[in-house]
Formats: sequence, C-alpha cells, structure tokens
Amino acid sequence: MKKTGVLLKLFKREKRGRRRKAAQFLMHGTVRMTELISALGLRHVGYGIPTDLIQPFANCFIEVLRENAPGEDSAIEGFEWSICLVAKILIRVIQEGSTIVMKVLEFHNASF
Repeated sequence: MKKTGVLLKLFKREKRGRRRKAAQFLMHGTVRMTELISALGLRHVGYGIPTDLIQPFANCFIEVLRENAPGEDSAIEGFEWSICLVAKILIRVIQEGSTIVMKVLEFHNASF
C-alpha cells in the first residue's frame, strides 16, 4: 500500500497530546481501552472496512512518527507496540464481529 498525502495530513492534523494520552490510557486503563477499541472495530464492520487496510495504516502512522521525531527511539518503540496492539485488536474484532453482524443483518432483511 502506498502512503498517500491524505494519510500524512490526517496524522499531522491529530493533536500530539491526544495520541500520547491514548497510548498512556492503553497502558493504565486496559479494560476500558479494550472496550473502546472493540466498539471502534464494530463500527468498522458497519462501514465495511477491510481488515487488510488496518496494519498498513498503523505502519504508516509509525513511519510518519519516526520521520518527525528523530532521536526518540525508545518512545517510538513503545508507541509502535501500542499501535500494533490496537491494530491486532481491531483486526480480530472486525473478523469476529463481521460474522455476527452479517448474520443479524441477514436475519432482519429476510424478515421484512
């Protein structure tokens, strides 16, 4: 997947504190953060987002961070770990949730 200018613009537009806060919350509020990530994954099921786009997005996210924060290797390594964990959770929720959601949608469409 090629990096696009849109992805870079989205990343740069995000507030630095918000990303850091999310990474810290992942470490200290694991149960709540997992619930939030799962909810986000189910929204992605509804939007029809394919799972093969998530890991490249996470990789681009980390690559842009590396380019814009030279010399912050240990911080970036920790951030990379948390972003990769979020990506894995999202992929799993989408794969598992899409089956359940699709069955419910098919059931409701058949009953009308």
